[in-house]
Amino acid sequence: MVPGMGGRSVTRVLARNQLLGVSPEEFLVLSAEAYREEYRLSARVADYLVGHRQTLVQENQPFEERLERLGVRWSVITDAGFPEMIEQFDVQSPAMVFMYGNLKLLSAKTFCVLSSRNASFDQLNEIESLAEAGVLQGEVLGVSFGEIVSL
Repeated sequence: MVPGMGGRSVTRVLARNQLLGVSPEEFLVLSAEAYREEYRLSARVADYLVGHRQTLVQENQPFEERLERLGVRWSVITDAGFPEMIEQFDVQSPAMVFMYGNLKLLSAKTFCVLSSRNASFDQLNEIESLAEAGVLQGEVLGVSFGEIVSL
């Protein structure tokens, strides 16, 4: 991670690198001036990138290896595999996401059920019927810690 470099800056860098065909290795050897002028990064971030080139790569490799061992996948917003649902949900979606588990659920049709704690008996029956219908139609019901929530 680079101090002072937030999600918008990361997204801008990734998009520019993808557009120009700049690899991560090529990006990391640019000058501070190039970071500021071509990528509109702050002087603080540009100086950090120049001063910590080697440590950024050295620190990142064990992290990536650990993620792989644990079955955690990651994706950046410019990747074809970035979850479309996240982009649709939030116009300012994160530049990077970490994913674990059944990733097919990210592209599955999902639904959630919301109700208050004081739902009447008839309302609870209707909720049960709607949830059952969704599941029988092959939709995925998102549930978290005993409360039913959206994915």
